[in-house]
Amino acid sequence: MAKNKKRRIIVVAALCCAMLLLFFPIVYSPPAETAYLSSEPWAKEVKFVGWDYVRYNYYLYRNIMLGYPWVVRMAYTIVFFCCVATFLLFIAMAWDVYRRRKLDRKNERLRKRYYDKIMELARMDHSLSIPEIKSAIEYKKRDWSFEEYRLWAYMLIDIRSENGVTEAGLVNLRRTVQLIGLQSFIEDGLMSGKRKNKVRFIQAARLLRINLPDSIMARLVNDRDMSLRKAARLYYMLTNKDDPYAFFENDTLETEFTAWDKVELHQLFSNLRAADRALPALVPMIERATNPEIGSFLIRETAYWGNEADVRNLMQYFTSKEMAYREASFVGLGLRRFSEAERAMQHEFFNQTEYLRRVILNALLEIRTGMAINFFVNAYYFSTSYYTKRTALRCLWLYGPEAQMRFSQLKNEASPDMLILFEHVENPIINHDDV
Repeated sequence: MAKNKKRRIIVVAALCCAMLLLFFPIVYSPPAETAYLSSEPWAKEVKFVGWDYVRYNYYLYRNIMLGYPWVVRMAYTIVFFCCVATFLLFIAMAWDVYRRRKLDRKNERLRKRYYDKIMELARMDHSLSIPEIKSAIEYKKRDWSFEEYRLWAYMLIDIRSENGVTEAGLVNLRRTVQLIGLQSFIEDGLMSGKRKNKVRFIQAARLLRINLPDSIMARLVNDRDMSLRKAARLYYMLTNKDDPYAFFENDTLETEFTAWDKVELHQLFSNLRAADRALPALVPMIERATNPEIGSFLIRETAYWGNEADVRNLMQYFTSKEMAYREASFVGLGLRRFSEAERAMQHEFFNQTEYLRRVILNALLEIRTGMAINFFVNAYYFSTSYYTKRTALRCLWLYGPEAQMRFSQLKNEASPDMLILFEHVENPIINHDDV
């Protein structure tokens, strides 16, 4: 799309320059005695043809500016080209605004006509055939442009992200995609489209559960472009059933994962779980990880998606040499509310840095077995950091009625310089869980 936009701007600029060259002689018409271009000795009038206009304007400009210093000529030239550039920029901006407003109107009409009807299909508890869907949404076949297909894709993705979409509704969405020709459009784009659009096509196909041919995806999973290769492999994991995690297990530890890649991978695991598909074995990948950032991410994902045995295995990382692994294991087991890890966290508390101590306190608050009241009190008494003391008091304050009673006792016994910590915890505006 950006390339097409640049091409249109270049065409408009060329046309404007041609118009200036054509109409400039009209404003400055040449005197008969000086206009010698394409004139025969016996002719009564001068005729301009082809490049004569360009040559005339060049000679006119040169003769007009011949008597001025080169500084004036250069300044005049710069001002002239700035005026032309401003004019062209104005045209480009006006065209862009016009195009965007036109697309907004198309999008509004499209959503007004089809959104609610397709939303009903997505929430059905039974699937419909393509002719039934065509009749239900009152679809009229037509040839959609690239921009219109993009509007269709955005609308269907918005419907897919709404609450209440059923498995039968997903089937209806896939058949709607086939009905409007979006699937054929995506397949053609993956075959011969631009590289940057291919990533968008694959992401749309994954979100809408569109089944793309293996012949198309086979050559994309090893593409030289990293973003396209990642998108293709994530799609491969979602759709392939023979060996879905071959690329993931072999190459994930060797690639650079951005924050967005982590979000996409977490969403992919969610889709796999929703489809009753087995998730990849993440524990062996943690052992082989050489990048602590990837390893800590896999620890969190294991805590979120893993079975009891996998989660229990994460307790070994409480004593890891990598601080990122220790933090990820504490946070993950806290979010999982894995009560078996409570004793081990308390045992490791004083062996950790102040930051990780606060992470452990918040993890114990999340687990909330009701057995950590005395531990929070000891953490308050024996911690040297006021920040850690305040975190222990906050956890005690939020732990339950019995813990709040202990909080009140500690407040009554506190020295004047410690009272500010208690007041901070009791204030709902400034009390937060940052560590």
